[in-house]
Formats: sequence, C-alpha cells, structure tokens
Amino acid sequence: MNRSSLFPVALALAGSLALALQPARAADAADPDPCSQPGPAWLGACRLLPYETNAIVHRSATGDDSALRGDFSLRYVAWASDGALRTIDHPVRLEPGAEAFISYTGEFDYYMLSRPSSPVVNRISNPALHLRWYAQGPMLDWVDFGLEHSSDGQTIGSRSERDIARAQEEYAAGNHRYFDGISRSMNFVSGEAAFGNEESVLVRTRVKYFATTDSDITWGPLAGTNTSFRDYDRYRLIVEHRFGDLALADVTYRAGDRGFATDSVDVGLSLDQSHALPLYLRLHSGPMATLSDYTRSQRMIAVGLRFSE
Repeated sequence: MNRSSLFPVALALAGSLALALQPARAADAADPDPCSQPGPAWLGACRLLPYETNAIVHRSATGDDSALRGDFSLRYVAWASDGALRTIDHPVRLEPGAEAFISYTGEFDYYMLSRPSSPVVNRISNPALHLRWYAQGPMLDWVDFGLEHSSDGQTIGSRSERDIARAQEEYAAGNHRYFDGISRSMNFVSGEAAFGNEESVLVRTRVKYFATTDSDITWGPLAGTNTSFRDYDRYRLIVEHRFGDLALADVTYRAGDRGFATDSVDVGLSLDQSHALPLYLRLHSGPMATLSDYTRSQRMIAVGLRFSE
C-alpha cells in the first residue's frame, strides 16, 4: 500500500554523523573558533549543521499502531556574510550577518512488531532554499525567507473516481492504514522571525503562502468542502524556554485559515545534550499529525532521544 524506502534511514544516519562531526561552539571569545579557521570555503563540518529537531522516539497515537518515529533535519550553508555583507568563509555564529542555505527535513515511522511497514513509512520530505538575516539584536534574533516543497512520498491518488470510491470505502471500514498511502504535497513561500534569546526564551513566528497544494479530501464529512493545507497550517507560533543547562521546553501552536476550528499543538521537553542521555518527551494534540491524513485529529505521546535542538 505505501511506498517505502531506505532513503530516510540513510539520511538519518548521515545526519547523526554530521552532528557528531560538528565542532563545538567556542566557550570563550579568546578561544579560536574552529569554524573561522582557514580552509575550503565550501567544504567542512562547519557548513553542514542541524536545522530543526533530530530525534528518535517511540510513539503511541490514538487511532494508530505504535511505531518508532525518526526526525532528521540538516542544513548546508552555501554562502555567508558579515554585517556589512562581506562574504565570510564560515557560517554566521555570534555576530550579525546573512546566510543562504539549503535545508532538508524528513520524518518516517517504523512500525516495529505492530504492523508491516516495509521497512518504513515516509511521512515528510521537506527540501527548501533559505535566505536568513541574523540581527543578533536585543529583541530580534533573525528573519528568514524560504522557498519550500513538502510531500509524503506516497503514491495513492485521491482525485479519480476510482480513488474517491476506494477512499470512501476504506473510511467507512475504519481502515486508517490505507490513508498512510495517500499522496500529499505542497509548494510554498515561508516567512519566519525569531525574537528573544536562545539561551533563555526564544519566540518564533512563521507564516506560509501556498503556491500549489495536493490536499483534496474526498471521504468522510469533509468530502467536497474544498479543504486544504491552508485551513490547518498557515501560521505557527513556537516558544522555547531553556532551563539553564538542565533542559529545553518548547510549545508549537499551529493554525490555518479556519482558526481555532482546525488548530493543533505540540509540546516537547528534552534534557540538555551535555547529559549522557538526551531524553526527549513529545506530546501532540489535534490534526496535522501526518500529511497523508492531515485532517484527522489525534493525541500522541512519544519518548526517546533528541540529538539537536
């Protein structure tokens, strides 16, 4: 039913390697920054960096089988400048400046011992091009503009008469596994700004302008209502609070054009990565748990390890 691939697993392993090779941030201004040392401008671990969350968790969700979920997210800095827009040979770190980078974020589920998944079910593939300005000000930290594509890599259509009839049949039978194979995609422009300080409280706001979407709902009570991703994932508000060197807590609130009627929330708590075991707890409530069946509301709890913030 689902198109599965080892590609997400390979990327996750590559991400783990990149995180392991990433040089630590200089502890003192007098210490040399390994990312600012002479070397090829286009190569090196300093340019391959974590982007969003990298984690492996065991999740349990309402209306689904338990699974291992992998999240991996990397970015490659293609160009960077200082505050005067002079090209520099390393990513912007602690000073104002600009960056152009490529990012890739992925997510997959492995239904170990709970159901066939051959070997994984791809959930998200999100390549993007970004231009970011680091203000490093007392309030504004950075602003970011992106050209992005997001899809789930699945193959079952939802528009032909045959697909519509099959989806309605599976919905009536309560077969949630069928909907893991529905093909979904979107192309959009994103705008994001971060305020505050990563060492204490950071607030991020994000908005999407959708160019195209493949998100038709042709089954259940939402069939024929012109429902799309725009109704569920137009705006995001992310609040991160760091508890010193102990832990990081974050809350993500997501809403669309229908406001509170289709909103969702994620809550995370992770131990600082300086600990031997970076334990991670994640909770989800509402729709947008997956792209393929994004309108279905679910509650989820997940426990595992988080390798980057």
